[in-house]
Amino acid sequence: EIAEVTGVQTCALPICGIKVSPFNWGIQDGKFAVCCFMLEELTTTRADREKYYSGKDDLFRVHRNIMEICAKSDISLLLTLCDGLVWESMKVEDGKKRVNYYLRDIYGDPENYPNTYMVPLGDVISYADTCIFAHPLVTYLLTLQWNLFGQRMFVTYQSMWLTAAILYFIAFTVVDRDFDTASGNTQHRDDAGFAMRVFATSF
Repeated sequence: EIAEVTGVQTCALPICGIKVSPFNWGIQDGKFAVCCFMLEELTTTRADREKYYSGKDDLFRVHRNIMEICAKSDISLLLTLCDGLVWESMKVEDGKKRVNYYLRDIYGDPENYPNTYMVPLGDVISYADTCIFAHPLVTYLLTLQWNLFGQRMFVTYQSMWLTAAILYFIAFTVVDRDFDTASGNTQHRDDAGFAMRVFATSF
């Protein structure tokens, strides 16, 4: 499994019967400038007479945790990788440029990442510097996920929490308590109030 792009061999090289990654070599030796060069070369889109191509598919196939590696090592690696996953057209039409974001490998496909909390973007949130969230690729991905399902999930869970809080409040201060002008508030042990509190807690 060797990906070769403009003379740069990376991903996996067969050595003594095993496959070793030059990219991981560079990370372990702290040669981040070399690793940035590898990422730039692999994610650059090129073309021949038949098709457009780049090495990003091989990069993510061999290094499934590439986002975690870059986030833990150096922010420049992560920024370089994100830059390589964005394509901008040279043409400007009506003051706008066409931009393509290549999100498939970092979106968190359920077929490859069954645990929704262990996805490439989760690694970025856990380990990376906050400046990465100003990158257009990350901003677009977060906005896309928020519009597709994040907003709906947030409203659903907040509604459940608010309903439980209201039920608990009513059970404790209305159903389970009486007011008398002589003695003031009197707390009872009303079964209905207790049942409402139990339901609100388990809700």
